[in-house]
Amino acid sequence: MELSEFDIQYIPRPAIKAQVLADFVAECTIPQQITGSEIVQTPAVERIITTEERTEDGTETGIIPIPAEQDPPAIETLWEVYVDGSSNNGGCGASLVLTGPDNFTLDYALRFGFRASNNEAEYEALLAGMNLAVQTTAQRLKAYCNCQLVASQIQGIYEARDQRMIKYLSKVRELSSKSKSFEVIRIPRTENTKADVLSKLAASGYTTLGNICMEFLQKSSIENKAAEVMQVEHESCWMDEIIDYLRSGKLPEAKKEARKVAQRAARFYLDGENLYKMSYTLPYLKCLRPSNAAYAPQEMHEDSGSPAS
Repeated sequence: MELSEFDIQYIPRPAIKAQVLADFVAECTIPQQITGSEIVQTPAVERIITTEERTEDGTETGIIPIPAEQDPPAIETLWEVYVDGSSNNGGCGASLVLTGPDNFTLDYALRFGFRASNNEAEYEALLAGMNLAVQTTAQRLKAYCNCQLVASQIQGIYEARDQRMIKYLSKVRELSSKSKSFEVIRIPRTENTKADVLSKLAASGYTTLGNICMEFLQKSSIENKAAEVMQVEHESCWMDEIIDYLRSGKLPEAKKEARKVAQRAARFYLDGENLYKMSYTLPYLKCLRPSNAAYAPQEMHEDSGSPAS
């Protein structure tokens, strides 16, 4: 009654069930292309579609391949990462904000189980951002940080004399060689507010930061750690048919099985050699082969005594 003088109207919110169903159909429907009298399931890769040529009297003259439209060559998108590190009496931490094409943004925080200076924390954040960029197959990366020492050492303006700084700089150059373009730019702290706040929260001892990805580092990136090597032979599993379909459009010969694979593949995404299952509300889930799936829990719980476990 008191707000009626401001011409405010209250309208009950309608049910959203119909919108949920519409979003589900839009996301899971496989694109279809009609060729002749047959509907052909079309994946997001180039395929060759065949149709029958018929003469005026109705006789078939053979199968003519119709090339699918080729997508234009992909333009290498520039990825950007904002990094920052923090070291105080409460602990040490770092953070990064990775941005990519299609408004992709990833907030990532690091909590250290070791003492590190502000410069070392800045390097750790930069290395984490570069590793994530490599995993996303980014070929061009531009990094922004507000640490003058780190930016100047990478640009070659300052000389790295401390042994730990030399190791960090060598690690950065090693990772930068995996991309076609890499650049580090120093920016004022006021232009790096988000990463600055996240790094301070990670250093303050928080084990969770809402929906932000958080990782606990028990050892620094430059410490030599003997990696456990696991010899895994290629093993056939349910992933092979989906990968073949997403990569080259190859389907099983049986029509029933082919339709089943095509429908199931609509819920998956192939990035290089990695297969991911798309989720409606969660990040993409990486699919593992049986042997890797058995090893993953062991690797995840190897530091079970850490505060992040």
